[in-house]
Amino acid sequence: MVDHRSVVAWVDPGAAYPDDSPFHPEEAYPEYRFSEVAAGKNAVYRMIRNCFHLAGLDADNFGTPRWNPLRGLVEPGETVLLKPNLVKECHPRDPDGWRYVITHGSVIRAVADYVWLALDGRGKVVVADAPQTDSSFEAIVHLLGLRALERFYRSHGLDFQVLDLRKEEWVNRDGVIVERRALEGDPLGYIAYDLGSSSEFANHGGRAVTTVRTTMSQRSIIITRVDDTST
Repeated sequence: MVDHRSVVAWVDPGAAYPDDSPFHPEEAYPEYRFSEVAAGKNAVYRMIRNCFHLAGLDADNFGTPRWNPLRGLVEPGETVLLKPNLVKECHPRDPDGWRYVITHGSVIRAVADYVWLALDGRGKVVVADAPQTDSSFEAIVHLLGLRALERFYRSHGLDFQVLDLRKEEWVNRDGVIVERRALEGDPLGYIAYDLGSSSEFANHGGRAVTTVRTTMSQRSIIITRVDDTST
């Protein structure tokens, strides 16, 4: 098992994000449980797989159908939260800036596949975040191909859900907020914590209360963006 203080990285200067959701791997690896593979390259899937191997996860079984790198970290029947960075669907100065503002869908797909492997087909995977308030969640989901990924998993009988955990979304037009839309928010609700004297604001009067989304309190795997595909 990898030391929890370790950081693992895999560098491939020639790698690029694949374009077509649901971002199937470029080959059927021995542990791969689905039949679909990509017609072209998917360096991201390969690099995520290499990172798990480099981390020494289930090292004895690597290269065999028994390899299950998240075994022990994820148990069958659990609900697992994948929390990517879903900040904003655009960049104010770069038309392609969304690629380094939000986690690419191919990263989510690769990690989710190995979560499903550890779940052994039982349990649930939730992809969730609370983007910037003036971001369009559906625009982010469209850019990342998450609906196609959702349809793919559900077609295999797997419980996969994409959630916006915000309570409100603002509509921004030309830098002006023109509408505020109430959202359903976290279906599991919210938990308020009074930090009391532990808060940095404790000596400034009033109460220091922070709200945590209950979905975030489940077993979670935090995946984040990378500025390029040198993962």
